[in-house]
Amino acid sequence: MSWMIHSSYQYLTSTTNIRCPIELRLGLNNINNAISTFSVLSVDVFSLYYFVVVNHKSIGLYYLLATFLFGLSGTILSVLMRIELDSSGNRIIPIENLNFYNLTITLHGLLMIFFLIMPGLFGAFGNIFIPIILGTPEVAYPSVNNMSILLIPLAYE
Repeated sequence: MSWMIHSSYQYLTSTTNIRCPIELRLGLNNINNAISTFSVLSVDVFSLYYFVVVNHKSIGLYYLLATFLFGLSGTILSVLMRIELDSSGNRIIPIENLNFYNLTITLHGLLMIFFLIMPGLFGAFGNIFIPIILGTPEVAYPSVNNMSILLIPLAYE
């Protein structure tokens, strides 16, 4: 088992497409120190790693995380609509603000299509599985791929 970890670590550090900014920044020499140090790193190192990561699997996991968070917000809107429809006599949304219900329906649809389905299917599973299926070590433009996941939270606003 240690031979497999050591050989995969040598492969990761010897290829030019896959960069390991934590290993370069901390000067770690083996994977065991990298794992133990990675678990106790501060939040600012994770945020820096988030901006410079070019590994397709890491970006795919970030897409899955973003999909989960946007799915939660879409689910909250769906629950609000269902509660409003379920309470026939008592209104959750005031009668003066009926436009909010129309806005909730529209926002729920947009969130579920453009922030849940498309990033989840094309972004997450495409980034994780397509390079593996094709047998390539990385996607074609990994920095542009990273920029696309960084633009998703900006599009949410």
